[in-house]
Amino acid sequence: MSYQRQYTAEGDARIGIRRCQKPLPLTRMLYLKDDRRTVEPLELEIAEQLPDVCSAHGQSAVSRKPIRVIFYDTKRHPRSPHASAEGRPPRIAPISTILVGQWPVCDRCTQAGRRKRQVARLLIAVMVANFAVLTVLIAAAWAGFKADFAYVQPLIWGFFPGSVPIGMVVAVWLYKRESEPVTFRPIDGDEFAFVRAHPKFRAALPSGGGD
Repeated sequence: MSYQRQYTAEGDARIGIRRCQKPLPLTRMLYLKDDRRTVEPLELEIAEQLPDVCSAHGQSAVSRKPIRVIFYDTKRHPRSPHASAEGRPPRIAPISTILVGQWPVCDRCTQAGRRKRQVARLLIAVMVANFAVLTVLIAAAWAGFKADFAYVQPLIWGFFPGSVPIGMVVAVWLYKRESEPVTFRPIDGDEFAFVRAHPKFRAALPSGGGD
């Protein structure tokens, strides 16, 4: 199983993968019937022993982070790591592949992930607080209290389109970036995956990380 075009870039590392030896949990979305899906749904896992080197910064790894990367059957590529809305009405492209494994991360990755989580939580807290204030004002209005529109209008705009959907989209993006410490390219088969990687990570791979 392969595709004609290789979605790789100079400096990418090739990682060995395989079909999962055991079924993955929480895969219902992968097997939902969807007439837009053009490939066989796949559950994959990293098969290669990865070095104790961070792929993002080339520093020594301090731990291994579980990853669960979702790929989508898009018009651009049937196993793309980027979701896209397609059709009329627009719907998110169906999931075609799930890839799991343990990925080496360094202190710098850990700290960056912690900051992303903190910002995401702050955004969610702002959304919740904004919604709570609006709820109180609406309840007060029903009770006959007339609020100054000069104060209400910024809250309304802050909630929509401010907090929702913009704030929610940013928060989800931050959580996704925190949970995936490596950037995968579209997958062209079930034996190899290509990732953006630091030269030190590529050099430390048993295969050398090349094509």
